[in-house]
Amino acid sequence: TIVKCFIEMMLELLRVVPAVMSAIHTAMAPQLTEKEKRSPWMGIRPKCDPGSLDMAYPLAKAILMLIILFVYAVLAPISCFVMAAGFFAQQVVYRYQFAFVYDPSNDTDGKLWPKAAGYVVVCMLISQVTVLGVIGLKEGAMAPLMFPLIVITILFWRYLSQQHFRVAATLPMPDCVRKDRA
Repeated sequence: TIVKCFIEMMLELLRVVPAVMSAIHTAMAPQLTEKEKRSPWMGIRPKCDPGSLDMAYPLAKAILMLIILFVYAVLAPISCFVMAAGFFAQQVVYRYQFAFVYDPSNDTDGKLWPKAAGYVVVCMLISQVTVLGVIGLKEGAMAPLMFPLIVITILFWRYLSQQHFRVAATLPMPDCVRKDRA
């Protein structure tokens, strides 16, 4: 997974796929007017239009890496360093791409963070159940000691999904500040 991550980050940074697609656009698309040169043709964008980043794929990749990190942090602690290198590479590449390449029209203004926190808690639950299974198979008597941790994680997940987070998502910032000061 980490090798795939580094190869994808290299291809994202070098923008190999968009370069090939723009070469196809230049070779095959009608180039009669300036507007035709700059407009997409059959879904293929020209080089001057980088488009916006589809957040589903990087988010899915980050969730997969989180699950691997949480499961193997207990079983093989050296994996933490490898995953940290993968997350660092993604942070550097996507920060550059967001700042200088992609169209910022799909900026969510921080509305993704509560969902991301929920995803992290789900990843923690999956990893705890997996570690519970591994401990149950190796040392059956120690497995019940994992249940309080799972219960605490579920209680934390319920705390994160309480109503005051939903109110903060729709309330304008000045009103939030006034309510916090009151």
